[in-house]
Amino acid sequence: MVWQKHNPALPIDDFDPSVFPTTVGGPGQWFSRLDRPTAEVKQIASISGSTITFTTPVHISYRTSHTAQLSRYGLSHVLNAGVENLKLIGGDSDNLVFNWAALSWARNVESTVWVGNGVGMNSSFRIELREFYVHDAAWVQPGGGAYGISLSFGTSEVLIEDGISVRANKVMVARCAGAGSVVGYNYMDMGYINYNGAWIEIGLNASHMVGPHHVLFEGNYGFNADSDDTHGNSIYHTFFRNYLRGVRAPFTNQQGGATVDDAAQAADAPKRAAGLMADSYWMSFVGNVLGTQGQMGGWVYETNGSKPGIWMLGWEKATDTRVSASTLRHGNFDYLNNTVKWDPNIANHTLPNSLYLSRKPAFFDAGTGHTWPWVDPVGTTKLYVLPAKARYDAGTPFTQP
Repeated sequence: MVWQKHNPALPIDDFDPSVFPTTVGGPGQWFSRLDRPTAEVKQIASISGSTITFTTPVHISYRTSHTAQLSRYGLSHVLNAGVENLKLIGGDSDNLVFNWAALSWARNVESTVWVGNGVGMNSSFRIELREFYVHDAAWVQPGGGAYGISLSFGTSEVLIEDGISVRANKVMVARCAGAGSVVGYNYMDMGYINYNGAWIEIGLNASHMVGPHHVLFEGNYGFNADSDDTHGNSIYHTFFRNYLRGVRAPFTNQQGGATVDDAAQAADAPKRAAGLMADSYWMSFVGNVLGTQGQMGGWVYETNGSKPGIWMLGWEKATDTRVSASTLRHGNFDYLNNTVKWDPNIANHTLPNSLYLSRKPAFFDAGTGHTWPWVDPVGTTKLYVLPAKARYDAGTPFTQP
């Protein structure tokens, strides 16, 4: 865990010099129990004497030396609740929220023109969000008012799959939450700030407050993958078979109507395919395709943000070299070098089709049908078609072309 403190004070953002994670009412309890941001929600299978058995494994080691605790919720969780085939527009304090929910789902839901979160999950367990279309926040500025999807307060083992999240400040965040979750086969693009369209926001991520750990990102299309250090760090995420383009698709800024086109606008920055801000440790990037074919002029392989780069590890403050040293990079293809780079310490160069699926998912057979895995760094064809991206491009977010 790394909390950020500012001197001079920035109390709106997080800790000023006089405040600590244990300060009641401070940032140490914004999205978790006081000073317990490394957490996860579990379901109890059985209790025998002093032995508690959960239905799923614990995802990280909790140290008795840090007085790790088990505690029960004072409110009962909602179980087996579903929301389907619904459009939500104009929520002034989120559009769709799962609070204290478990084994529940949302499917074929469109969420737009919201303040807060397009879809939020708080203190929840095993929520499934599928075939969603989250787009165009009401006022695209940072500070919590324009996030596409949010996990917080220990929310765990979520599946976010086969959906679209575009034109929000951050396409998703995880704040003191995310353990054991999967973000799979989604199209997530055009994260921005409306008063500064040139700033390239964080793309695929499970970060934005201390504590997120062990989230798998598989098969997604994103403009970048990163982990921000605004409030603190995240750890142990895996990025597998994603396409990380390095720039956003062109779009219209809601403030003033200007076109934002990172590929054509040199001032748009920081351009990176895979970036981890300072204090983001023990991340894994395996089998990804990075960059944009034929558009890598002026790019470098490693950067601190001064130039567009395939990798931007430990950036934002003085470069944190421990980020690069702890990041596993194996079997990734990039369009700058047009080659696959392997970790020299790993002899196994076989990439499985998936880290969470045993067979081709049904949504790849919908419509005209699509090749799976769609990201293949070692194949002759590196990129096939992501169903969610095809739906977005066709203007039919819920009908597969």
